[in-house]
Amino acid sequence: MQDKMLKLSNGKKIVLPCRMFQPTDLKRMEIDFVENGILFNRTDPGQDFPAVLNKTKSKMAVLNYCDFSTTPFSEQKLKESTEKQIHSEDCDFVILPIFKGETAHQTRLKIKHAEEIRLLTDKNIILEIPYNSELNSQELANASGAFDILALHYGVHYGHFKQLACVIKRLVEIRQLPINKKIFCMAVPLKFAGDSVEDVYYMPLFGLISDGWVKNWKRGRGPQKIKLTDQRDLRCKTYTGWLETGHMPNEILMIVGRTVYELFNDPDKLIRSEYEILIADEILSEIRDLNEVTFEKYVYTKFHAKYVGLVIRTYTENMIARMFRWSEVFSRFSAEEKRLLESEVRRAGTPSNVFGLIAYLTQCVVAENIMSVPVLIQKLKARNGGPTTLTSTNP
Repeated sequence: MQDKMLKLSNGKKIVLPCRMFQPTDLKRMEIDFVENGILFNRTDPGQDFPAVLNKTKSKMAVLNYCDFSTTPFSEQKLKESTEKQIHSEDCDFVILPIFKGETAHQTRLKIKHAEEIRLLTDKNIILEIPYNSELNSQELANASGAFDILALHYGVHYGHFKQLACVIKRLVEIRQLPINKKIFCMAVPLKFAGDSVEDVYYMPLFGLISDGWVKNWKRGRGPQKIKLTDQRDLRCKTYTGWLETGHMPNEILMIVGRTVYELFNDPDKLIRSEYEILIADEILSEIRDLNEVTFEKYVYTKFHAKYVGLVIRTYTENMIARMFRWSEVFSRFSAEEKRLLESEVRRAGTPSNVFGLIAYLTQCVVAENIMSVPVLIQKLKARNGGPTTLTSTNP
C-alpha cells in the first residue's frame, strides 16, 4: 500500500497506515522501537503510565491511553486525564477516550472539552467515540475543528459482519465529508466469523481501511478446540480442518520447523504459541506490503467472501480521498469541478483501475498542464471505456 506520512505538531512523523504497538509487542520482538510508529501506552484509571525509554520516545510517537471503557462517564475524570496529557512531556497526543456506554450527549460534552483543550495545547487531539455512536457524521464534521484525529472504538475480540459494516459505514461517511481527518480504529479484533461462529478467519484488515489501528488489549475466551491459522487461506482450523484442506500430517511447516501433526500435538503449547505469533507477523507483513495494484487479488483470494465488498469499498474511498480529493495537485479546481472529475474517476470501478485513472489524471494536470475540466473529463472517458460506476453511497 502506498505509504503516507502524518506530521505531528511537534515535528514527529508517522508512517500511515500505522499499527500501534503496545510495550508488550516491542518486548516480544526484542526491539526498543518501531521508527515512525506509534507506541500505545495503556493504563487503567488511577494508575501511572508505564515508563517509556528515551530511545523509544525519540523514534516513536507516544499515545498515553487511560482505559475508561469499563468506567461510567465522568467529566471530572475526563478533564483530569486530559490535563495530565497536556502537561506531560512523555506523550505526543491528547486523547479523549471513550467511557462505558457512552451516549451521543456525552460525546458532545467531550467535543466541547476538546474545543477548550485546543486553546491550551499544540498537541494533536484525538477524539475517540464508540463505533456505533448515535452522533451523526455531519455533526462530527461540524465539530471537526476541535480535534485532529477521529478514533472509532470497536472493543471486541471476535468480529462479525454486522459490526464491521457499522464501522465501515462510519468510515465511508467521514471520508466523503469535506473534512480531511485521519481515522484510527481502536481495540479491534483480528479474527472474524465466516459462514458461522465456528468458521474463523484471521483477517487483520484495519490497515487496509483506516489510518491506524491497535488490537484489542483485553483477554478474550480461548477456543474450546485447538485451532491454528493456515496462511494459505487465513482460516483458523482444527487438525481435521487442516487435513481436509490439503495438508498432510508429516508436512513440515518451515516457519517453526515442525510437522502439522507435531504442532497440533505439542504437549506444552509452546510451539503452537510461537507458531501463532510468527504466522500473525507473516500475514501482517503480507498485508502491509500490498499496494493499489495487488490489494484486490489478495482480498478476493484470502478474505471471506462476505467481507470482500466492504473492504474494497472502504479501501477505494480512502484512495480517492488521499490521491484526489485532498491532493494539492487538484486544490486549484473548484468544488464543482472536482465533483465532476471524481464522478468520472469512480466509473473506473475496481481499486487498481481507480488508482490508474487518478495517476493518469495527475499526469495530465502536472506534466501536460491541462486545466480544462471538459478536456480532462473527455480524456478520462476515453481511458475508462466502460459503463462501470463506483457509487458514493454507503455500504
